[in-house]
Amino acid sequence: MEAMQRRLFGHDLSSASSLSDSQIEDETREWIKDIGLVRQLAGEETTSGPSAYFGDGDTYGGLLGVSLSKSSSLVGCLASFWRSVVSFIDGIAGEADKVEHSRLFLQIFPQCEQLYDYDTFTLLKSAVEFCQDSCTHYGHGKRFKLALYHPRYENAPKMIYPEHHSPFPSLGLHVFGEAEARADNDDEGGDEIVRIGETEDPKEEITSSNIADHVTHLSEKKKSLEKLFNSPAAVSSVADSRAFGHTHQVLSSEDVIAASSQWIIDQSSESPPSLKYMDTLIDDMAKVSDATTAEQAYADIWEQISILYDAGKENVHSAEREVEVISSLFIVEKYASYNASEFKRFAVTVNAALKHLTGGKMFLELFHPEYVGAKHASRRSPYPMIQICYRVRT
Repeated sequence: MEAMQRRLFGHDLSSASSLSDSQIEDETREWIKDIGLVRQLAGEETTSGPSAYFGDGDTYGGLLGVSLSKSSSLVGCLASFWRSVVSFIDGIAGEADKVEHSRLFLQIFPQCEQLYDYDTFTLLKSAVEFCQDSCTHYGHGKRFKLALYHPRYENAPKMIYPEHHSPFPSLGLHVFGEAEARADNDDEGGDEIVRIGETEDPKEEITSSNIADHVTHLSEKKKSLEKLFNSPAAVSSVADSRAFGHTHQVLSSEDVIAASSQWIIDQSSESPPSLKYMDTLIDDMAKVSDATTAEQAYADIWEQISILYDAGKENVHSAEREVEVISSLFIVEKYASYNASEFKRFAVTVNAALKHLTGGKMFLELFHPEYVGAKHASRRSPYPMIQICYRVRT
């Protein structure tokens, strides 16, 4: 019976756990080669060729890489995914030559039992897709998009969707090539296709040869505009200026944590205290991120969430469960430091995923130095900051 299930649907956690990392990667590469998912793999033409299953542009010119996640939790898998995304972006950022055909980078999740359920896996994919508007490289009209592969794709046997029936749950990063850009260009009636953002001159084309410079240019322009329009607006008093001063200085992680901790102490000394969960912070678990893009910030915060999630599970199973909530701080210095709305959008995407992936056990509290108005006075922190909370008892 198990052998029949394996032929119809592929691996489950039990069978995947019996394989080494190299065996998992070899089996994945063999699947890629057999169905002709890429036109060339390890210097060889694939056996099936691109016409075997793909007539809609879903075949790739090459495989950029394969990465295996060791995590067994959903939040840990998201942490692995975003960390791989950052490494992947760094790896292709310096490309100077045009690449004709689209390529694929694959992240595999063989150790998470929940992800062998197809509906849960699509939920994880949705959590990633919800973030695309905040991202620099990922999303509509940007550098790459997401592809889904699963042993139980659409909850159907693999002969129905062989091109998407992977041996293990996997998310692919579809990287656009020049040929795909030209095809899209033709479909849109000849308008220029700009993959990242918009240029000042609509006739200027963004290609793989100048994409890194263009992203840097947009990033610097964005920071300048944020400083110009947002920085002065929120400082309405001498007391407020103490909170804002830190965002304009270059400090060590220890100094950033110290400044944030002092702000928490000051806020908590008010009567009544204005911060609800600050007494639940775990010592030595604050994280200072040097992220400058949303992709980097997602990688860092999901890593911190995964650490707190593991600590929360240990606390839940402890004989002594006196606390209701445990929490940690996630602090950023360079991402959205002058834009409270952008930082809130970032936090909302994370919080929405947490709500669904942890059944409400984890949630976020948001703070930012650019919050204005009386109702946000207690949330006007020295730095953009998110308190990650794990509900031990309900």
